[in-house]
Amino acid sequence: MAAVSKTAGALLGTPRVHRWAHRLAPGWREFADEALAVSERHWKQTHQTVAALKRKYEEAVFGRQGIWELVEKLALCVDPTDGELYGASQLIHTRQVVAGMERDGVSDPDFFLAAITHDLGKVLWLLRYHSILIESSRPFMDARDHAYLERYLVPFRKYDQDTKSCCLLPPQNILDKYRDLVERTFPRSLLI
Repeated sequence: MAAVSKTAGALLGTPRVHRWAHRLAPGWREFADEALAVSERHWKQTHQTVAALKRKYEEAVFGRQGIWELVEKLALCVDPTDGELYGASQLIHTRQVVAGMERDGVSDPDFFLAAITHDLGKVLWLLRYHSILIESSRPFMDARDHAYLERYLVPFRKYDQDTKSCCLLPPQNILDKYRDLVERTFPRSLLI
């Protein structure tokens, strides 16, 4: 990837290279075509589809799991629709989000909890889970869900979307300093 990144840097400029270099790599077109097919199915979801998926996953599928165990499982999850990550794991993406927040001087622990846990639902992909379209989820959201959406999700999107890259790898241990925060906040295992 170093040669691709160097070439891309000459074409795109250093600030954008980590977001676009993968498009020069072999296999990118096939990945993009499959991602498009998955995305199209995602956007065709109806309220009935979401209700059926909700019923399907009401029963525990993994048993009792600690939150940190689920965070570690993100290393096994690759979003087949994410053309920015292009095959990088969700754990790498989580580390990118945390690195972006640290770079910007974010200090609110709640935002770091959001960063570390925001994609934990993707662990269900290991069981061929299908993501649920957020707009189709609104009928199932209560006031607390809507408040969370406005307080955290809207400002958090900057980090979730703008730090993605298959070429930018933050330090592997970047999450270690937040493990205690996660385990204090979620002291018991969850039935997943």
